[in-house]
Amino acid sequence: MNEKSINDIFAVNVTGPTMLAAAAIPFLEETKGSIINLSSTYGSKAAAGLSLYGASKAAVVLSTKAVQELDQHSLESRSIFYDKNK
Repeated sequence: MNEKSINDIFAVNVTGPTMLAAAAIPFLEETKGSIINLSSTYGSKAAAGLSLYGASKAAVVLSTKAVQELDQHSLESRSIFYDKNK
């Protein structure tokens, strides 16, 4: 694991969805839309070799909750948890 790999994981799983949500908020407010983020069960459990992936997915869940808790906008926001074993 190197710095580029870490940055890539967080760029795809955290930075991208966060920036997209921020850009979409005015349009979603106008249309009464929702924010749906895809997370993973690995965001709440440990797995060998997946700690950084899990940390990035936990960050997705927390950023989704932050939109709800701050209630700056009248948007619904949810995280969907994916588990490839179910």
